[in-house]
Amino acid sequence: MAHIKQLVRGLAYWVRYASRRLQRKPVPFKTLIVDDQPDICNRNVLYLLGVNQRPWAAVFERPCGCGSQIQLNLLSEGSPCWQVKQHWDSTITLYPSVFRKVGCRSHFWIRNGLLLGLEEEKSNVSKNHMP
Repeated sequence: MAHIKQLVRGLAYWVRYASRRLQRKPVPFKTLIVDDQPDICNRNVLYLLGVNQRPWAAVFERPCGCGSQIQLNLLSEGSPCWQVKQHWDSTITLYPSVFRKVGCRSHFWIRNGLLLGLEEEKSNVSKNHMP
């Protein structure tokens, strides 16, 4: 039964992904639950690190396009701490927002798998981005 549920979630994600691509809209992050942090993150994939469906961290590629990773604590004992809500279609909502105080200094939200609030940051990053 769990395998069928996972298959339906994956199919729902890809239908939404294809629909948004055809409409030339931003595509949602896909969520993968893994045991260990990946060396290289795939674009538009948010990795939840943990075992037994209990994630302790979220890792994804920085949306500014520099290629480095953001790692967020999901443990309530630590500070700062983020929370993740997993949706039926393999997407997530992450809260509170992510505000980078160093590097690209981007500020954004991830809601229903979509990145929100980064457009004005991207123009500043491209002007100030150092290779």
